[in-house]
Amino acid sequence: MFIFSIIVGYAIVRHKLFDIRLVVVRSITYLLSIGVIAFIYSLLAFQLTGRFVDNLNSGTRDLLYVVLTVILAFTFAPLKRFFEKVTTRVFYRDHYDAQDLANEVGRILASEIDLDKVSNRVLKEITSKIKIEKGEIIVFGEKQLFYENNVFKEDGEQISSRELKKLGRLLVVADDLQSGERKELMKKYGVSISLALRTSEKFIGYMLLGEKKSGDIYNDEDLKVLRIIAQEVSVAIANALSFKEIQLFSETLAERVRQRTAQLKTANDQLKELDQAKDEFISMASHQLRTPLTTVKGYASMLEEGDFGKLSKEQKDTVELTLDGANRMARLIDDLLNVSRMDANRFFLEVNEVDLNTLVEQEVQQLQSMAAGKQVKLTYIPPHTKIPTIRLDETKTRQVIMNLVDNAIHYSRPEGAEVQVGMMLSDSHVVFTVVDNGIGVPAAAQGKLFTKMFRAGNAKTARPDGTGLGLYLVKRVVQDEGGELLFESTEGKGSTFGFRIPLSGIPKSVEEASKKVGAKVAAQHAHE
Repeated sequence: MFIFSIIVGYAIVRHKLFDIRLVVVRSITYLLSIGVIAFIYSLLAFQLTGRFVDNLNSGTRDLLYVVLTVILAFTFAPLKRFFEKVTTRVFYRDHYDAQDLANEVGRILASEIDLDKVSNRVLKEITSKIKIEKGEIIVFGEKQLFYENNVFKEDGEQISSRELKKLGRLLVVADDLQSGERKELMKKYGVSISLALRTSEKFIGYMLLGEKKSGDIYNDEDLKVLRIIAQEVSVAIANALSFKEIQLFSETLAERVRQRTAQLKTANDQLKELDQAKDEFISMASHQLRTPLTTVKGYASMLEEGDFGKLSKEQKDTVELTLDGANRMARLIDDLLNVSRMDANRFFLEVNEVDLNTLVEQEVQQLQSMAAGKQVKLTYIPPHTKIPTIRLDETKTRQVIMNLVDNAIHYSRPEGAEVQVGMMLSDSHVVFTVVDNGIGVPAAAQGKLFTKMFRAGNAKTARPDGTGLGLYLVKRVVQDEGGELLFESTEGKGSTFGFRIPLSGIPKSVEEASKKVGAKVAAQHAHE
């Protein structure tokens, strides 16, 4: 019988069939309570009956016993509570509130997203509340292990991934294992409990816990709360890993952006230097070309006027071609100089009173010979009412009109080409238009037509020697003079180019700004 009792007791403890400590505590509590009550009852009964037994009849004695019984009945519950507190303090000095532990871990997981902080704070909370010697959280990455927090072996030895796989992916309690490889492995690293950390999607890692400081085994309440915590920690670590990946990606992206920005800045600085060198070259070359070109134009004009004798028709045609070429080169030089000044913020308007009636007529007349040479019918329809003088930049306005008419002539159709130049008053504005029936502008190219160096595909075919600067200059001059561009075109049918300028002329603000830029440029030339 005695041996059977020992076997049953071992089975109860070994397999945790119920809490032995609770049985012991309650047994001691009841024994102490009953013992004290019995002692007090006996003491009072003997004392009272011993003194008053001779003077009391049987009825009175019975009443006395009843009173004593009632008193002891009322004192039993307080005595029981007192002994429960004493025995609990003695036998449950390591007791903790499992719900409070779970709630605190939940608060930690809700307030932290960093992997190191999550694992560190959770381990500290668990080991301090349950009073565990040590703990470790091991998180698996895609290609390696991330070791977080406390390492079990004091000499720094770490459990390998190969050894971890032997633990399995369930809750493993060392005390529940029979002798075997897993038990030896857990003993080697001082692990009492191995908790697999996993979400519904993937396996995260392990939470390994050492022995309790009291030397007690883990009871059912411990295992239950640890299972709950392990589930919550698994989700929190999965979120922390995602956050860490986002952080690394963000840092990598920021570094790449920084590198690319530095490269772009270097490239931009180099382009600025090249652009400045280009502007300086264009400015220098244009100035150097002007002198010989002026000489060529002068002598060609003298030959055309007969200053060196009468010319034959063939000679006269040759001289006219020479003048046309020289004038075209002069316009190109002026365009290059103006664009170069725009890029260098040195472009300005020289404002004076301009008679557009005479100016337009002169420019059209100058281009008549070129139009005739290309078999283009060039006509000018003057305004019905003479246009009053307007404060404009005469030289640049001439360039605008020259560029628009010149383009219309060059981009005309091979046969039956017509270019009609017109000017009229409309409200308080002057409207100037050049209408042709030439090649037109493709719809896809119209949005970029007035940008620097841009030329539509059909324009490159019709005139390979174009620069793409004329319309860019036209737009800048017209806008600075307070006007707006006019443009309509249908590919293969022709185009209408022009501008609309107020009779009030250049705005005062633009005129004042132009004076300042002009003075600055003049000062720079004076020091060169």
